[in-house]
Amino acid sequence: MTANTSASGGPLAPNPSPAPLEGQALNRFLQAWIVGILGIDPTLVRPAFQSEPPDIPQAGTAFIAFRYTRRPADTFPAIVHHPDGSGYDELQRHEHIELLLSFYDLGTNGQAESLAALFRDGISIEQNLEVLTLNQMGLGTIDDPVEVPVLRKNRWQYRIDLPVTINRAISRTYPVLDLTSAEVTVATDSPAVVVTTAP
Repeated sequence: MTANTSASGGPLAPNPSPAPLEGQALNRFLQAWIVGILGIDPTLVRPAFQSEPPDIPQAGTAFIAFRYTRRPADTFPAIVHHPDGSGYDELQRHEHIELLLSFYDLGTNGQAESLAALFRDGISIEQNLEVLTLNQMGLGTIDDPVEVPVLRKNRWQYRIDLPVTINRAISRTYPVLDLTSAEVTVATDSPAVVVTTAP
């Protein structure tokens, strides 16, 4: 099936590339970022609410789950036309990914608080933010950690929630082609004149 363009009419789907990270690709990106800052086993950092959740680690092993709580964005994006090639429109929008990182272990003698503090401080280091910058992202806010004990599989676990906001620029391109010719009618006091521009 041939995709529509501005020349064909009909709904326009975005071009497949470039496209912002979404879904599993975004989860993998964030997991690698968190793992790199904390220097822990990647299997101990996982997206929350998985359809097939992994087993809880053995007692005394801290682990981290992350999820999105809100993703507010600009109501009105910027639309910029680029004349390269046959031409295209670029949609530019700013989005705020509100993340909640939950650090789990067995209690105040465990690692949840220290890991939360380590992550909070680690994302203040410029080199740890470089990978965000390379992907059109940046650190927005870091809120205070909150203690939220939770009962899982009949076992109380100590949990520290750390809200973090990441700002990012969204860019999508659409096949809105250059206008190369047009036929217009100019109304004057004399008889109508048809003006045609050549490509």
